Amino acid sequence: MTTDTSSRFEQERLKTLHLLTLLDTQPDPGFDRITALASTIFDVPMVAVSLVDHERQWFKSAIGLPVCQTAREIAFCDKVIRNGELLIVEDAHADPIFASNELVTGAPYIRFYAGVPLRPLNSVDIGTLCIIDTSPRQLSDRDKTILQGLAAQVEELIRHHYLRIRQERESLENTQALARYSAIVSEAAAGIIRINSQGLIQDANPFILKLLGYQRDELLNRNVNCLMPAPWAEDHDRYISTYLEGRPPTIIGTGREVMATHKSGQLIPIHLAVSQVKLTNGQPPEFIGILSDLSALRDAQQRERAERELLKAIIDASSVPIYVKDTEDHFIIANQASINVMGLKELEDGDYVPTITIDAEDAGAIHTADLRVLQSGRPEKLTVRQLEGQSRVFEITKSAMQDSSGKINGIVNVAHDITPMLEANTKISEQEQLLSVLHRGLTDYSALMSGDQLWAFLKQALRKMTRSDFALIGEVIYPDAVPSLKIHAITDLSWSEESRKLMEKLKAGDFLLNNPHTLLGRVFAGGETVLTTDLANEPRRSGFPPGHPPLQNYLGVPIFDNEQLIGMYAIANIHKPLNDDLVTWLQPFTATCSLLIKLYRQMDDRARFTEELRQARDEQERASRAKTEFLSSMSHELRTPLNSILGFSQLLLSSRKAPLTERQDTQVQQIFKSGQHLLTLINEVLDLARIESGTISFSIEPIALEDVISESLDTVSSIAEAAGIRLLRATMNPAHTPRVLADYTRLKQVLINLLSNAIKYNRPQGSVQLEWSRHADHTYHIRIIDTGIGIDNGRMDELFQPFSRLGAENTAIEGTGVGLALTKKLVENMKGQIGVRSEQHKGSEFWISLPAADDDRNAPVADSPAPATTDVMSALPSQQRRILYIEDNPANQRLMIDVFEDLDEFQLICAYDAALGIELARAEPPALIIMDINLPGMDGFQARRLLAQDCITAHIPVIALSANAMRTDVDKGLSEGFTDYLTKPFDISRLINAIETYARQD
Repeated sequence: MTTDTSSRFEQERLKTLHLLTLLDTQPDPGFDRITALASTIFDVPMVAVSLVDHERQWFKSAIGLPVCQTAREIAFCDKVIRNGELLIVEDAHADPIFASNELVTGAPYIRFYAGVPLRPLNSVDIGTLCIIDTSPRQLSDRDKTILQGLAAQVEELIRHHYLRIRQERESLENTQALARYSAIVSEAAAGIIRINSQGLIQDANPFILKLLGYQRDELLNRNVNCLMPAPWAEDHDRYISTYLEGRPPTIIGTGREVMATHKSGQLIPIHLAVSQVKLTNGQPPEFIGILSDLSALRDAQQRERAERELLKAIIDASSVPIYVKDTEDHFIIANQASINVMGLKELEDGDYVPTITIDAEDAGAIHTADLRVLQSGRPEKLTVRQLEGQSRVFEITKSAMQDSSGKINGIVNVAHDITPMLEANTKISEQEQLLSVLHRGLTDYSALMSGDQLWAFLKQALRKMTRSDFALIGEVIYPDAVPSLKIHAITDLSWSEESRKLMEKLKAGDFLLNNPHTLLGRVFAGGETVLTTDLANEPRRSGFPPGHPPLQNYLGVPIFDNEQLIGMYAIANIHKPLNDDLVTWLQPFTATCSLLIKLYRQMDDRARFTEELRQARDEQERASRAKTEFLSSMSHELRTPLNSILGFSQLLLSSRKAPLTERQDTQVQQIFKSGQHLLTLINEVLDLARIESGTISFSIEPIALEDVISESLDTVSSIAEAAGIRLLRATMNPAHTPRVLADYTRLKQVLINLLSNAIKYNRPQGSVQLEWSRHADHTYHIRIIDTGIGIDNGRMDELFQPFSRLGAENTAIEGTGVGLALTKKLVENMKGQIGVRSEQHKGSEFWISLPAADDDRNAPVADSPAPATTDVMSALPSQQRRILYIEDNPANQRLMIDVFEDLDEFQLICAYDAALGIELARAEPPALIIMDINLPGMDGFQARRLLAQDCITAHIPVIALSANAMRTDVDKGLSEGFTDYLTKPFDISRLINAIETYARQD
């Protein structure tokens, strides 16, 4: 546009505006109703109909503005007029044009502005309809349409007033003026209806006819209440009379949202503004009603309400805390889980305040993460720890919430409770750490001892595992028959020159501690486990010298070898929960220290013994010690075969199926009496010393495969049934009974190990098949084939290594990782071999080969097993009361099997260690458990405690059957919860009586 054209345009605009301001300077309720309507619809505090001349901006109608006019150079409306189109300023602070405007920096502190130009008569803009807010916001397309519609109503009013002004000024009541008025009314974008003082309709524009479904002739001279529902229709004439009498208006002169009645009877939401028209020549006044259709607005509000209610219902159904905050950190919405977790308290304005605090650093991290999300729009994750109540850890995911235009107006937060996962990981890590320490202490013992690093390694590992500041490990020795503590490793806690020298003597072993009344003395002299969480107020401590480092808590644990106190360890300033659970968790470490102290003593004794040999001194004393050691060792070893001698003697004497002759009875009676006498001598020797040999004995003899396979399948059948696994076995040839050279019990142990693994690592509803075949090299191959998870070929080398579980440690399947290593050793000690073939995700086949017995070497060779198979589960014997016998000694197992030959009411199941026994008891609870005490790995007392803690096995009576026959041993067994305590060699009649008594209890 050229300068001349722009100037003429401005002159025309001012001329039109001058006419309006000159003749109509009084306030107009019609404009006020429209500004009130806009304020309601858009929920803004300020609305104005502004007019702009060459110097100023003034308001025809305004709500919420503290002034009635402003200079033109600071008016937002001037920008609208110059551009001639809708202007929206979402955030004036961020707009380079308006950021320094005094209406932004000062009252009324404008942040948001939206103005529509007003051009009521021609293309000349004379002002604006604008909405103003003190907070930034956005307008949707629907909002823009509504605002422009309201501006059209303002233009309609302006046009209406303009016509009236022109008529009054120029007295133009001619056809041209009426035609112009008619054109304005007919083209209006709002409903306009004219009624007389009796409420009769005089005219209605096309917009209202289309909105309400009428023809023009159907409405003329009808009472306007035909367009209104009750109660407004009944009271309409009273509204008019009340207004004409000068009383305060209720409808006329104001604007409000009401319902209009469509011709079909349907109700339509509208905004109605009614104005009086004063006619000349004393004629009764008429009234103009302007209707705006609010259907779209009402529908949108209802949809928004329904969507919010649906969203609230959905997130309330979630157990995961979900909440949304706006950019000012106020809660917009929060589900019930959030309210419970954060203890939210709702305020009067609908916001929430959390009552559970979090770590200060976490709070700062949350604020920083919120700022990054609001700035970048990218989601973030962070971990937060609660401080009040039960300590919980949450992982919170933060995502930006955007409106339809893409503007970020809040943050969606989803919190996941990861406390159980962290606790599980911590327990696994601690267990792995403990196993690593024990494994290195045992496997690298020689290297650590040769470098004088063993005790320092154990002390440092103990501190790290328990997160302690101080630790010591020592050995209990008895100079002059007084228990004293020799320190092998200790954390330096010296606080003075004198204490430093004492610490050096302690580390060197040159200074012994022998005061039994100190915290250490109660452990190394009294054998007491001392645990205190408040050392400063511990009444039993003897006190610390001035300058001693402060100690808050303390744990001292004695180390025993059987019943002999041989050492102790202690820790202080422990940063883990200090309770009995920690002592229990440290039991493997305690047992390892016991073994290492014994090995250390043996090495020390060996060195001393070598020195004594070299110097040829104290020959008599050495011989005496060797004799004592020999007697101590032999006394314990003799109890095991003696148990068989006395047991089988009693069986022979009491057998009903094969009674002895008189001569045989006399001979067996003599064997039994001699055995009893020998037992008395052995008990006396056991009072002097007891040594564990640590070796496994094998009894290699021809055995029938059929027997050992059947017993092994019977043993694991309950485990398979509980796991839903089918057991299948190849059908034996009745014409030939295969026999191998092996130890019966150890072969059974091998098969049970392999069958148990095949069941544990199988898939649901899978199967395990046992087959055998004879090969040309005079060996029998036994194959156990499963349909399980298979083994990664890349990890086959680890398969038979101790403590290796090939990733199963990360699953819920229990195990120690030593079963296959033990199985391999057992097979090799029986002159056999073991191997495996596997395909991952399809299954595995473990095979063992054993030499054929001499009387079986001419049997026919079978290239493959007979194809027919039998479902073991369907072939189980009839129901008998199951008795579980947990015993590692093969001879004792065979003896017990013979005892049960005459007990038809009971079925005996044998387990060679406590772990397998507990697994069998859980899979199919027996009527009674008979348990040895001195079992490999987990002893009988530990196994009894685990059974009592499990709800499946807690009710099962457990009888102890042990070679530990001292009165103190019996009392300890009964106090540990054993139902009865029988000693080896056992009296068969007493054993049978106990079985019948306890196994028949319901």
